Formats: sequence, C-alpha cells, structure tokens
Amino acid sequence: MKQNTLVELLTFWKSWHFRPLIALTAETGFCSPWKSTGAFVTARHQEEEIEMARMAVRFELEDLNMRPDPEPLLTEMVHEAAYKENTVGLHRFCPTENIAKIDREVLHSYLRNYYTPDRMVLAGVGIEHDHLVECARKYLLGTRPAWGSEAPVDVDRSVAQYTGGVVKLERDMSQVSLGPAPFPELTHIMIGLESCSFLEADFIPFAVLNMMMGGGGSFSAGGPGKGMFTRLYLNVLNRHHWMYNATSYHHSYEDTGLLCIHASADPRQVREMVEIITKEFILMGGTVDVVRRAGCRFSHPHRAGQAVLCAQPTR
Repeated sequence: MKQNTLVELLTFWKSWHFRPLIALTAETGFCSPWKSTGAFVTARHQEEEIEMARMAVRFELEDLNMRPDPEPLLTEMVHEAAYKENTVGLHRFCPTENIAKIDREVLHSYLRNYYTPDRMVLAGVGIEHDHLVECARKYLLGTRPAWGSEAPVDVDRSVAQYTGGVVKLERDMSQVSLGPAPFPELTHIMIGLESCSFLEADFIPFAVLNMMMGGGGSFSAGGPGKGMFTRLYLNVLNRHHWMYNATSYHHSYEDTGLLCIHASADPRQVREMVEIITKEFILMGGTVDVVRRAGCRFSHPHRAGQAVLCAQPTR
C-alpha cells in the first residue's frame, strides 16, 4: 500500500493527536486548527473515530466519481501516466480497496515517518512573534507525540522519474445528472509533457507559456475579452465548434514539472481532437509576437486597455 494513500484519513484524524496544539491555541487566542466533525479527544474512541474517517473518505470518493467536472481525475491520471509508480505519479486519492487496510498502527507509522519537526511550520496570525515562540516552546518542545518519538525509518526521498505512458478510463455517466437533462456524452483527454521544476530558470518561461496557451470552456468567456485571445481560444475553440473545452495547465514541483492540455469533445471526434491538441504542442516553439505580447501584459498589468491590445494577434 502506497504511503500517500493515508493523507485523506489523516485530515480527519489529526485532532486527537495534536492535543498540545489545542492548549496552545487557547492561550494564543486564534482559531483552532484541524476542526473536523465528530473528532473525539479520548483514547477509547480511536476505533470509532477511524471508522468515521473511513466512511468520510468513501463518501468523498463516491462524490468525486459523480462530479460532472473530470479535471481532478484527469490530473490524477496524467500524473500516473507521466510518472509511472513513482513520486508524483502515485495515487493522490486513496484507492477504495485500501481504505479498510488503514488502522491505528499504519497511521502511526505514517505520522512517525513524515510528521517530523523539519517538515513542519508553525504560523501565527495577529500575535506577537515573541509570544508565539514562547507558547511554542511551552507546549511543543519536549512533548512526546502519540505515535512515539522514534527516528523515521522508512522515508521516501526518491526523485521523480518521468516515464511517459497512457492511462484510460471508461465510465457510464448516463445515470448521473444534476437535473432531468442528462450530461452530454463527452470524451475527455489530457496530454502532458515534462517541463521543469519551480527551482529552475525555465520556470518563468513555462508559466508565461501556460498563460499564453490559456483556453477554457466553449461557454466560459468570463467577461468581455477575457482570455479570448489566448492560443487555445483562437486556434481551437474558435475554429472547431464541436470542441467543448481546451485548457492549459502547468504543474510544477521541486524536482520536475508537467505541462498539460485538457480537451473534451464528442466521442466521434476523438481522433481529430487528439491531432489538434498535438499540433498545439508542436506550435509551442513560439514566435516574436507571442513573446512581445507576453512581455507587454506582464509589464503593464494595471492597464487593462493596453493589456487587451497587446493580447491581440499580430497579423
């Protein structure tokens, strides 16, 4: 079972283990962290609390699979394909078959390995720095967490390895609808290529490229002229009426990055849709007018009129 499948349960389970922080919160006067419905603060209710967390995770997974917006699942799948069975390619959402396997011992092992001082930050709002430091020393230093104080023994420090690949999922949405009208029958694709980490010099150019590609849904202009001169609007949505969506995304991490385009259309148009999106990736080589427009937009973000003029295509 992959370590990062525990994250969902941890969000519902931490409050019992961080009882010193509740006392710290009461003294410093700001809002209590990690509030969750039905969280117990006595040890005898651990099993009931874990079972409630399992139920909450199951509900969230069911809700995720019934949403009309597939973007969260597509993001999960494109990472799984790009980084097969390593680092950011591991499941971000807990697989249903793993929920029952998570118990107190597994949670303690995860917390012991990853919830260490060098991975934590204590932040305060509306409090003097010296008072915050004093409270932290009083309530946090020298305390022994519920999962023990042994040194971490199984910490994953591997570096992301881009592998590439294809992940497919077929789902019947005919019985899922928010009203009497069924959801339109669409095929969604997300194509991604490796980019760079946020520590590299190319991070800013990739961010500019992602903004210039832009895109969105066929019915999501968002206001007069907003985003209508990005490449995916001009080259894809404006020219192909059957395209429902074309949106660019850039995911950047400490050791890698992924530039993606999400598109959706009628299942009969899948081949053409893939060819069109692939062509947009090929055309990302860039031209002088694209660089000039991007520079103008970043140089004068407060001048809305000038930004719109700079965003117009050069003919």
